[in-house]
Amino acid sequence: FGTLAGRLLSQGQSTTSASGETASSVLDPARVESLRERLRETPSSLALELQEYARREGGMVMLFVDQLEELYTLNPDQELRDAFMDAVCCAADDPAEPVRVVYTARDDFLGRLAATDAARATLRNMMLLQRPEPAALEEILQRPLDAVGFDYEDPEMVRDMVAAVEGEPAGLALLQFAAHRLWLRRDEDRRILLRSVYDEMGGVAGALAGHADGVVDALSRPEHRLARELM
Repeated sequence: FGTLAGRLLSQGQSTTSASGETASSVLDPARVESLRERLRETPSSLALELQEYARREGGMVMLFVDQLEELYTLNPDQELRDAFMDAVCCAADDPAEPVRVVYTARDDFLGRLAATDAARATLRNMMLLQRPEPAALEEILQRPLDAVGFDYEDPEMVRDMVAAVEGEPAGLALLQFAAHRLWLRRDEDRRILLRSVYDEMGGVAGALAGHADGVVDALSRPEHRLARELM
């Protein structure tokens, strides 16, 4: 609710300097806390906040909540989770209002999301997003580089990366991680992602394994024992 309050209050808060640069003004913590409490105590007030914002701007507004499953993975308070779901799911319950809400969640959390009447009602409007096909994954890897004038040193890298995650339910996330590691070690002069870096990190699987090894190596001795028990 604190994050939601901060986002709501930050809308329209940017200022433009004499040089033309845009900077965001610092939000008043007291205002954020006050709105957080109001949203928490009265979830239906989110709809009023969004409607007022839409009218003030003279247009429509969409609230987009990504990875809503983190409401459950990061917070054990069922009452708080239900209040947040009611706030989000009731924020656009009137089609005549200029407010729309979209949220994304992993499919294995759908049952837990349906904890309130409002949440169950929104699930009737669910769109199932399937795992991207290989051609789509290749485009996902290529188009961001095209947009910034970079490319792969070896065109076969894209096909190799996609082949490495074939059949993986989390293939897109694995590709994102590997591509990010390649980007961090890009050749700025030639504006390319290097084949040598890809091979050095052991491909897609090696990138994640190497990162995991680094995390474990950085643990203290007591944390090592806990990690071993968990794994």
